[in-house]
Amino acid sequence: MVEVVLVDKRGQMVVPLKFRKEIGIEKGGALAMDVASGKLVAEKLNTPSREQLLMEWKKTTKEWNKYAQARGIKEEDVEDLIHRGRGVKPLK
Repeated sequence: MVEVVLVDKRGQMVVPLKFRKEIGIEKGGALAMDVASGKLVAEKLNTPSREQLLMEWKKTTKEWNKYAQARGIKEEDVEDLIHRGRGVKPLK
């Protein structure tokens, strides 16, 4: 099924609804694009949802907090290390 798509002055184009439905692209979905043999090829990327990312972030931070507590690392210690690494004097 061929569909004509126009490209605007900023290089943007709209993926037709029937193609989005066929491969399951929703708002915020991502495509990987390449040129092969003079043709533009697009492939849907399976990216995690916002909720999945937040759950993973919470899990990771919980693990790091346990790690830091077990070693006696305080929030101020981390801030100090960041400032020293950046070569910036902390605001105190």
